[in-house]
Amino acid sequence: MKGDQLFYNDTRTANFTKNEIYSKVSAGFPLSMKGRLEFGVGYGFLTDNYFENRALITSTTKEDESRFSLASLFTRVENYTLNNVMYPTKGYNHSTSLHLFGGEQTFKSENDPSKNVNDLFDIWIQWKAKFEQYFPLSPYFTLGAYGELAITSRKLLQNYTVSVIEVPAFQPTPYSRTVFNESFSANQYAAVGLKPIYYLTKDLHLRGEAYWFVPYQTINRSANNTPYYSTPFFATRFMGESSLVYNFKIASAGMFVNYFSSAVSNWNFGINIGFLLFNPKFTE
Repeated sequence: MKGDQLFYNDTRTANFTKNEIYSKVSAGFPLSMKGRLEFGVGYGFLTDNYFENRALITSTTKEDESRFSLASLFTRVENYTLNNVMYPTKGYNHSTSLHLFGGEQTFKSENDPSKNVNDLFDIWIQWKAKFEQYFPLSPYFTLGAYGELAITSRKLLQNYTVSVIEVPAFQPTPYSRTVFNESFSANQYAAVGLKPIYYLTKDLHLRGEAYWFVPYQTINRSANNTPYYSTPFFATRFMGESSLVYNFKIASAGMFVNYFSSAVSNWNFGINIGFLLFNPKFTE
C-alpha cells in the first residue's frame, strides 16, 4: 500500500500556469520479478491560469482560469528493467494504465464574464499504453524501439487553450517534458520511434531518436478560440534528437540537438547534467 501527496506547480512556459494538489492511494501486487499490478483511487484539485490568445493581450487583459475537482479510479500494469532514468541503453519498459475520471469543472473569465461556467460535471475514461525496449545487435550497437498509444473519451473544454493543456501529451525525451508543445497533444494518438545507439566506450555513447506522432484528430482553434476537431488523420508530426551521453553511476551528462516539425522553435540545443525528474500529473 502506498499514498502520494503532491503540490505541483508548472510554470515552464509563458502560456499558462498549472497547479495540482492531489492525493492518491494504491495497492500493488507483483506479477514477476520485474512486473507489478497496481490498483488505486485519487482525488485532486487542478487549476489552469492562462491567456486564451496571447496576440490580443493588452495592459488590462487578465488571465482566464479553469478549475477541476476530480476523482479517479485507476489500474496499472508495468514491467520495468531499464538501466537508466534519462538515457537508457538496456532493458525494457512495458506499461499500460486505465483511468476513470469524474468531477466538476469551473471556468472564470474576467475579460468576458458571459463565458463563465460553474460546476459543469464531466466523466471520461482514459487508456494509455507504452512500449520501450532495447535490442543489442553487437558489442558496439544497440537499437531501441518505442511505441505509445493514448485514447481518452474526454470532451473538448470551454476554449482551445485549456483543451490542449489538459489532453494527453506525447513527451518521449527529457527535453520534450520541459516544454509545452500543443502540436504533440491529442485526445487519441499513436506514436512510434527508433533509437539507434552506438557505444564509444562503456559509459559514453552516441544516440539518435526519431519519432512519428499520429493524432487521430488534431484540436484546432477557431476565430473565437473555441476548439474543434480536424478530420481524422489530417496531420502527423515528427520529432528527432541526437545526443552525446556519458552515463555516470548515479547520473548522466549529455549534449543534444533536436528538431520538431511543428513548434515555436523547430531546432533546439542544450546540455543536461544530473537527473531531470518530473512529478507525475494527476491524470497520468
